[in-house]
Formats: sequence, structure tokens, C-alpha cells
Amino acid sequence: MATEYFEDEGGGIFEPIVGPIIGIAKGFVSLGEICGTLVQLLIDVIKMIPTIFSPDKLLNDVIYGSITGITSIFTALFAKIGFIGGDPKTSDGSGGVFGIDDPNKAVCIKPTIINLVLLVVCPPLALYIKRGLSSFFLVIICGLMTYYLYYFPGFLFAALHILC
Repeated sequence: MATEYFEDEGGGIFEPIVGPIIGIAKGFVSLGEICGTLVQLLIDVIKMIPTIFSPDKLLNDVIYGSITGITSIFTALFAKIGFIGGDPKTSDGSGGVFGIDDPNKAVCIKPTIINLVLLVVCPPLALYIKRGLSSFFLVIICGLMTYYLYYFPGFLFAALHILC
């Protein structure tokens, strides 16, 4: 009678114990495969680092981008102020550096972590999210600076407008 019970139920009284153990073992095998894939991916990334980050190219790009970005920012600031080196009577004094007419109305809101992460990852997108469609011209300028003048000038431009 005991042998009939094992044959009819497909495992008998041990089936509720053995089934979950087999499932857990399969889960550990899958977890091991995922870990192996991640380790292989990490090894591949480490092998690519010397190719991607050639020190001479990286240094040249950083120096060129920094100088060009700082030059662009100062040129834009001095052009916006307008009366430096000229007649102060010709400037109407409206607008300010960031388009604020009344300094008392200027409000600086601290950015969230998400905004800061977006600023680092994609400066034009962060500027678009912060300023909206009304400042689409600034987003285009930021995108062009980020693309053609390398990353750093566009990042500085967006940071000046997002961080007040």
C-alpha cells in the first residue's frame, strides 16, 4: 500500500519538500549565470578604458573645451551687460544678465537631485526641463555648445541658467 502511494502521487510525501528545493536551486543557478555575465561585462569595460580614455586626447579636449567655454561665457556676459567699455547712457538697463527685469523678483530655487543628475548627463535636456518651451532658444544654444564645443561649455552654460 505504501508503494502505491508513491507511484500515484509522483513523489509522495517528499514532493512538497523536494519541489521548492529544486526551484531554489534553479534560482541560484540563474543568479550565478547573471553574476558571471556581469563580471564578464565589467572585464570588457576595464579592457576598453585605455582605448576610450587616451590621456593625450582627453587632456587636449578638456583644455580646449574649458578655454572655449569660459571665453564664450565671458563674451556673452559682457555683450549682455552692454555698457562695459561703452557709454552707460546707451544701455536701458533692462533684462539683466539672465533676463530678470527686477532684481527683487529674482527667485532661486534649489534644484532637486534628479535635475542635477540630468544636468550632468544631458545639459540641454536639464535646461529644457527647468525653463520649459519659453526658453527654447537657450536650449538650442546649449545643445550647440555641448555638441560643437564639446561637453564642458554646454554644461557650464546650462549650469549658469539652472543653478541661478
